[in-house]
Amino acid sequence: MEAEIIPLTDSYSDEEKLFELGEPTLAVYNDKPNTDINEKINEYPSVSSTDRLSIRHQSADYLLESQSLTDSRLNYGIIMHDILRQITHKSDQPKAILELVRSGRISEKESKVVETELDAFWSLPETGDWFGPDIRVLNETAILIPTGEQYRPDRVIIRDKVATVVDYKFGDKESKQYLQQVKRYMNLIAEMGYEVSGYVCYVSLRKVEKVVK
Repeated sequence: MEAEIIPLTDSYSDEEKLFELGEPTLAVYNDKPNTDINEKINEYPSVSSTDRLSIRHQSADYLLESQSLTDSRLNYGIIMHDILRQITHKSDQPKAILELVRSGRISEKESKVVETELDAFWSLPETGDWFGPDIRVLNETAILIPTGEQYRPDRVIIRDKVATVVDYKFGDKESKQYLQQVKRYMNLIAEMGYEVSGYVCYVSLRKVEKVVK
């Protein structure tokens, strides 16, 4: 069964960084009486935690505070993703790195690692077009569809009515799921009337894969 294409209108807010597709709908809720039965419990069962699995809390903030940039692929991905999010043009790189150092996110030593990684990133032929002059750049701008779902491509480059979608990946493996993800972004932007192309950029692998719509 093919998905139904709903006629859409689009708008973009620079202040809120939000694309809107279609018209919002009003959710209807049935107000039903609460039928839950509350039962008083005087004793709570407990078991010994000996020999049980323990949880190691490794949120993004925890990793950034307790590990260096090179200790973790996750930490590396978070830092590199934040750097690229702050860069509109290549000339923005020094300022973006300096901000991470000043905020304590990375050390001076780690900033050199970031610079080395970015040197390899800029060597990819496609980056000249993605970060070139005379472009409109939307970094992590949400696309809102009528169902209320939001999609947030890493980077959308717009020249007139031509849009290029770029999504960064920082792991050591390629995946067809990444291609499908970018294809979804492309379809949504195409519905706004743009001619669209899309790419998955495997930053760690120094590879770019074009997405066929």
